[in-house]
Amino acid sequence: GLDPHSICADAQDGELDGLWTTISIFITLFLLSVCYSATVTLFKVKWILSSVVELKQSITPNYRNMIGQGA
Repeated sequence: GLDPHSICADAQDGELDGLWTTISIFITLFLLSVCYSATVTLFKVKWILSSVVELKQSITPNYRNMIGQGA
């Protein structure tokens, strides 16, 4: 029943459970934020790359036309 040793052990188990809960919540939030920032970065990179490609495509024909007219 009220053996002091078992009461201490129960308290320690409770603390460990609380600690694990805190750690798992922290890890979950950390992973979520990492995934979120990675996704945002990917979208930014895709957007930058696509705008760069569009710029190259719009510049290249004009450049060729200028060379053609000059020749």
